[in-house]
Amino acid sequence: MMTASIPMNGSQTLNFTVRDSDPDVEFYFYMHVVELEELQANQTREFNIYLNDNLWYGRFSPTYLRGNTTQSSRSVKGGQFSMESTRSSTHPPIINAFEAYKVKELVESQTVEREVNAMMNIKSMYGLKKNWEGDPCAPRTYSWEGLDCSYEDSDPPRIISLNLSSSGLS
Repeated sequence: MMTASIPMNGSQTLNFTVRDSDPDVEFYFYMHVVELEELQANQTREFNIYLNDNLWYGRFSPTYLRGNTTQSSRSVKGGQFSMESTRSSTHPPIINAFEAYKVKELVESQTVEREVNAMMNIKSMYGLKKNWEGDPCAPRTYSWEGLDCSYEDSDPPRIISLNLSSSGLS
């Protein structure tokens, strides 16, 4: 966040594209902006952000040395982002960081909820420093460390064993 991009010509728009080889893929976008210049009273930086020529976020004015994040509230297909200065702006648009997260459809069933709750209670009760986020058993390739799950035909996954020896427990 200590560096930023602006258009080469201050009067131009700042453009960039986010696309996937699959045109049906959707994303969640996060745009991070920090004003790095201490603007004088007669100076402003204000811009609109467009996605595929539709207003995505309007009249954005970043705060000096304070991070601002604009994000998509729902998944959207990629495309062309354009950041255009407003008429009252004396400075061009600015961007410090941009993140695009591809939406992945999970086709596996979720782990039985009471088992997920039990795992979170165990984590809390014993003060475990585990990176347990999301579903413990699904998707199968991202099951939680120390867990074994059963995957029976059409039934939801079940936790069948827990190994906490790496946490000093048995």
